[in-house]
Amino acid sequence: MICDGYDSGQIDFSKWRKLDSRNFGISRSMIPPSPRVVLKILHGEGFEAYLVGGCVRDLILNRIPKDFDIITNATLRQVLDECEIIT
Repeated sequence: MICDGYDSGQIDFSKWRKLDSRNFGISRSMIPPSPRVVLKILHGEGFEAYLVGGCVRDLILNRIPKDFDIITNATLRQVLDECEIIT
């Protein structure tokens, strides 16, 4: 979920507990291409970005997630600048 109104840097990821997915049996092959591309683009632009929420739980439990939530310190404007809007 991307929340408008957050300036880059307001999310202090240094206070978050980051877990190595490999310690929980999660491999890249378990994550579909679309969320992997989003993470790769955000990281490539210098932002932090992580999978969060139910998708992480489902992957740990070896279930197929219904959706993938990503948290980032990029602002909504910065994310939209990288998007192609299809109408």
